[in-house]
Amino acid sequence: MRINLPGGVEVVVDTRSHPDHGAVFFAVLNGIEYTGTTYDALKDKVQRAHRESTADVEIPLWSVLLDSGRSYHLPGPVRPVIVRGEHGRNGHLLVTWQDTGKKEQISGYYLPKFFATESAAEAYRQASIAVYDARTALDKLTRETSVDARDLVSKAIQAAVNKEDTGV
Repeated sequence: MRINLPGGVEVVVDTRSHPDHGAVFFAVLNGIEYTGTTYDALKDKVQRAHRESTADVEIPLWSVLLDSGRSYHLPGPVRPVIVRGEHGRNGHLLVTWQDTGKKEQISGYYLPKFFATESAAEAYRQASIAVYDARTALDKLTRETSVDARDLVSKAIQAAVNKEDTGV
């Protein structure tokens, strides 16, 4: 048995025994196994999965990505991007960077911030730079001016003990 999908995609359907359901129908599409208790139920699942994995969308946005070349806290440039959908198997966003034409999947930690307008993306980028600069200044000030209170107390106690021992 086979399921014929749009675009000339053909999926082979097979059956196997299942301890709870008796015979089940199964098929593999894009590396994912689908099952159904009837051929029609399986066919519906496979057709829906195929539609979702091949749906074309074009959402033009502006993005700001953390610039890993300098620091994970400093934003990179504002970039135009077309979000084209979601990968049918792993859920990663499918994008095309308009400035380079490069297509890729993005997700997780490296997911950029997306904005509807270039000006909103640039405002976010500038605010991120201000936060980074303030954090850098605060870290420097802390390194240069803070003291270790426990170390001071320890030294003061040691000095007092030494004074008692020497009688000075």
